[in-house]
Amino acid sequence: MFVALRCSNSWIDRDKCEAVEVFVQEWLDLGVRYVGGCCRTYAADVSRIRNQVHCWRDRWRFQAKYPDAQNNNAQ
Repeated sequence: MFVALRCSNSWIDRDKCEAVEVFVQEWLDLGVRYVGGCCRTYAADVSRIRNQVHCWRDRWRFQAKYPDAQNNNAQ
């Protein structure tokens, strides 16, 4: 699955928009494996997306290694 970040030349209420990295871990949980950007996707955006991918990866690895850890925390 692929998510393309698109923009238009006329942003409306841009300051009220959610940052893209807010959605990255949810997208990965849904099966997205590629994220693409447009001309307004900057290096800082890519860095924040990368950080969220690494957090998701680390969480996934931890859950795979310790499958009962989440259940133990709920008690």
